Amino acid sequence: IDMMKDEFDGLAEEGGRMMTFVFHPQLSGHPGRCKALSEFIGYMKANGAWFARSCDVAQYLIDQHGPFEPVEWQYYKD
Repeated sequence: IDMMKDEFDGLAEEGGRMMTFVFHPQLSGHPGRCKALSEFIGYMKANGAWFARSCDVAQYLIDQHGPFEPVEWQYYKD
């Protein structure tokens, strides 16, 4: 949990950035790990984290910057 807190604090020091977690059941579905995750979520909430779904983040960006124009991706070819 200390590593996760350090990562969160480091991102906050950089001006607040998005932090994404993926938890696989075979790794996170144990009582001790659930307790650590709960503690970490409490830590983030106490330090101003915004918990949002991807669609909420997208709507926030649209509200702040207006609709985005489609971009045609340039793929590198070897």
